[in-house]
Amino acid sequence: RHLIKWIISPTARSVFPAVAGFVAWTYLVVLVMNRSPSLIEKSAFTAGLGSFTAPVSLLLALRTNRALNRLLEARRQWGKMITATKSMAQLSAIYILPIDKNKALLMGRYLSLYMWLMKGFFREEDHAPLIRTIL
Repeated sequence: RHLIKWIISPTARSVFPAVAGFVAWTYLVVLVMNRSPSLIEKSAFTAGLGSFTAPVSLLLALRTNRALNRLLEARRQWGKMITATKSMAQLSAIYILPIDKNKALLMGRYLSLYMWLMKGFFREEDHAPLIRTIL
């Protein structure tokens, strides 16, 4: 499922330019090396190449880390939201259900709708039929 949607992934979109640049540079170096073997013998070129690839690798690693940090933070926030929703459902079951079953049922519906709507919002899905069915 994740491999199918990698094209529209914000993480992939933020990392892709750096990866594409690095792949293009590597292809260019390999192409030049294959066309002129005399360049391999010159140590100045390989030293220059080494000094250029190190910063490119560092930039690529930093960009990847930033994207993964944003993904991790989004997952943390999603987990907090799930925990808060579960807590509200438990409080409803403990305190509201014994007094008024209809209000507890309505609160459970709203809480379940909230999670479905948030998931649909982030995945850009339309859940209007589901909302009409539950309400």
